[in-house]
Amino acid sequence: MISLRLRLTLWYALLVLLTLSTFSTVVYLGVKRSMSLHLDHSLEQTATQFVREAEIEKDGDLDLETDLLARGERVAVYNQRKELLAVFGGPVGPGGGGIEPGYDTYSVAGLGWRRLTLDSPELGLRFQISRSEEDYQGFLEDLFAFLLAAVPLTAALTGAGGLFLASRSLNPIDEITRTAANLGAEHLSRRLPQLKSKDELSRLSDTFNEMLERLEGAFERQKQFTSDAAHELRAPLALLTTKAEVTLERTRTQEEYQEALSEIHQSSLRMSRLLSKLLMLARSDAGGLPIDRENFNFADLVSDVVAEMSPLSKSVWLETELEPVCISADQTRMTEVLWNLLDNALGHSPPDSTVHVSLRREKGQAVLRIADQGPGVPPEHRERIFERFYQVDPARTPSPLSQENAGLGLAICRALARQHGGDITLENPGVGATFVLRLPAL
Repeated sequence: MISLRLRLTLWYALLVLLTLSTFSTVVYLGVKRSMSLHLDHSLEQTATQFVREAEIEKDGDLDLETDLLARGERVAVYNQRKELLAVFGGPVGPGGGGIEPGYDTYSVAGLGWRRLTLDSPELGLRFQISRSEEDYQGFLEDLFAFLLAAVPLTAALTGAGGLFLASRSLNPIDEITRTAANLGAEHLSRRLPQLKSKDELSRLSDTFNEMLERLEGAFERQKQFTSDAAHELRAPLALLTTKAEVTLERTRTQEEYQEALSEIHQSSLRMSRLLSKLLMLARSDAGGLPIDRENFNFADLVSDVVAEMSPLSKSVWLETELEPVCISADQTRMTEVLWNLLDNALGHSPPDSTVHVSLRREKGQAVLRIADQGPGVPPEHRERIFERFYQVDPARTPSPLSQENAGLGLAICRALARQHGGDITLENPGVGATFVLRLPAL
């Protein structure tokens, strides 16, 4: 298989060869035509002056100024009966006096001659002046030989230079190829050297490095996600196994069996909810999460969810400030987002505090802010809290509403928000934490 650099070199050399061949052909034909016109013009000047100086003396003899003839020129003079009267400079060309006035070309002994025939009505004579094309043909032959040798030689030298340049230009691509060939799960940290050329190859190298960074990040998140999922599922599975083994060790009373089955049931429900959340996140990542959009007033939905959750936390008050804003979204999904955000805020709020919920239209967006008065989130955790299974304090008390905390709530909220064309961010106003949900408004 021919390599890319060789193909580029061959195409480059072929293009140069075609360009030089075309240029050389144009030059050769142009020089040939120019010399032919120059020869005819010079021949015409000599002939005109020669005829003007010619005279017929009183005794009938013809007086010609042969000094006007240049080297290699011949002259033949004919009378009205086309009879040859005089010859100067060499043999007469074929055709004799029967040649009509004008230019023609003939050959004698392999040499080309250019001839001009013209009449002199005053003298009643016909003059034929010929000039050899030997010098003219010799120059054209030398020019043709030079171009014939120079064109392929120049194309060959250009091809060698093109091969050198192609090799240097394609070296970064070779490096990319070698890096890609050695890539694996354990080599995602490798990067290409940064190029200083700031050209297309430099952008290609930078783009490849950015792709590697994204792949490495995605792979690390996948590993962490798998590890965390296994960790979250291991505890309820272990509880199920242990409880079943202990219960089956000996005969139990009906109350003991009911207690054991109740604990097994609770662990099963927890795993079911966890698996449901994991499935939702997986479908969201794949873009297959169904969304049934409808137009509605987001303020009404927020008010309804707040009303439902207010009685569930008696020591924390929910305060609302809602401006009517219409959106196009899936009400079921948005309800889940609101439940998770309010659950998170209530779970981190100290007793006898307030969670402030506000909704406004800002720059074509519906902006919902849920601010609590809890301990807040340290700066190093503010972005990572949206990662799956990530917890600022893994040992903290679970939410009083959900009675469990797998670290998936905020990840699900952000996934659903982005599925609707919005996003969720965290603001730390100094006291507590403020989660901001932005959605496109109608």
